[in-house]
Amino acid sequence: MPYALQINATLRLAVTRVDGALSSEELRRHEHELRHSPDFEPSLRQLIDFRQLTSLEVTARDIRDAASAQPFTGGAMRVFVITTDEIFGMARMYQILTEDTPHDLHLVRDIDEAFSLLGIEPESDRWEEVTDFLDGHVVRSA
Repeated sequence: MPYALQINATLRLAVTRVDGALSSEELRRHEHELRHSPDFEPSLRQLIDFRQLTSLEVTARDIRDAASAQPFTGGAMRVFVITTDEIFGMARMYQILTEDTPHDLHLVRDIDEAFSLLGIEPESDRWEEVTDFLDGHVVRSA
């Protein structure tokens, strides 16, 4: 399973955990699932955890398509956690391609920095909800 998606309505946060290899088909499926979730709103905040991603099997065109299809608007805070240079480079390309959209996208290498940007206090109940999901304890899979 390459990713798991959870929308936490209480936190107004869409959280995605990516594991293993991510293909262009899975990238499109994720965007579709997110956009069509009954809990999705374009102004939600977003956290995508790419720390367990081993390879990104997408093309530059796939990144352009994902950037043009991104569903967030209205100053939505989005944070991608990335640990490898290769994936960081592809995410940076995505970030550049979405600069003209009204969301606020941050690329970070540390999960604690992501939580700080999203205003989630360490060791709080909300922090535990998100970390449990990211650790695979609570799974609503794609």
